[in-house]
Amino acid sequence: CRVLAKRGHQVHLFLRDTAPCEYTPLAEKLGIKLHVISTKGWISPVAKWRACRQFVREVKKIGAKGVFFAYPVTGWGKLYQALDRADLPFVLSLHSYHKEYFQDQKKWRKIQKKWGIPFASAFVTCSQWLKEVLQPHLPFPPRVIPLGADADFQSFSPEQISELRNRLGLEGKTVLLCVSRLAPSKNLQGLLEVFAKLVSRCPQVCLLVVGGGEEEQNLKKRAKELKIDKQVIWHPPVPHWQISQFYELADLFVLLPFADPSKGQVETFGLVYIEASLFGLPVIGSRVGGIPEAIQDKVTGFLVNPEDQEDVVEKLLYLIQNPEVRRKMGQAGKEWVKKHFSWEKTGEKLEKVLQEAFEREP
Repeated sequence: CRVLAKRGHQVHLFLRDTAPCEYTPLAEKLGIKLHVISTKGWISPVAKWRACRQFVREVKKIGAKGVFFAYPVTGWGKLYQALDRADLPFVLSLHSYHKEYFQDQKKWRKIQKKWGIPFASAFVTCSQWLKEVLQPHLPFPPRVIPLGADADFQSFSPEQISELRNRLGLEGKTVLLCVSRLAPSKNLQGLLEVFAKLVSRCPQVCLLVVGGGEEEQNLKKRAKELKIDKQVIWHPPVPHWQISQFYELADLFVLLPFADPSKGQVETFGLVYIEASLFGLPVIGSRVGGIPEAIQDKVTGFLVNPEDQEDVVEKLLYLIQNPEVRRKMGQAGKEWVKKHFSWEKTGEKLEKVLQEAFEREP
């Protein structure tokens, strides 16, 4: 939205009344108009119908050429059909992948209808990997537009970073950072096991985990079982623009997701690796799904098999013991991200897709 607004487009952002409004000041500064759609009691069919009707009515009222869905919107009744009837084209951005989507054709047809796929004018995916996986199941090929990362986070002074290190007890430690939801597919259990092996060979290291989620208590229990609970620091999630303070104090970044065996869930990109690289950190991530598109192996970090824990330990030890290699990889990552993953470039690509979709003859 920010980039499109800066490029002279009139941008309107629609939010549910349950969505946080922390972006309101920035939206007002950029001239982005916010619209709040009432979804109170939205479980009822009448509430869904009202929300759908309000949305289409307001989109038509502002004279929009079309709609961009950053994520598929579900639970608003026949929203996509209503846009189609109103001759309002829309572009759908697809980010997730579950193997179970395609194991049953009947289930996939329901998902297509739920996501509005039959009515979309264009599709966008966040990685080439996801495009190749979804393309056989879509009416036409999606366009790849990776998520962006810019250094527009809240800035913190060296004194503030030093104070945070002291508060977390990180002085004199080599800090491994992990920013993640604490969910099964993120494989934090595996990361803790890797870290336990690392600590036995490198006692000055510590693991800082920033995030929250369903697995939090299980993970803390596992850390105690592995006798590393004093070397693992758990920090609750923070607003996204404040995450920079943790990238600033860390020495390297590591996250080892795998394909969830129960749900078939796979990481479709790796935005946290991109952000870590932007702050000059070498990164270690899994050779899974779309993650390899966010890491240049042996250049900005290492791609690993998350199940080969000994190899991961060796890669971590190599980076810990070679600060100059860390510096060079971090610098390479920073330059690569600035060149290829800025929000400006993402906005340019999205602008082209939207113009083609909205200006196409019916």
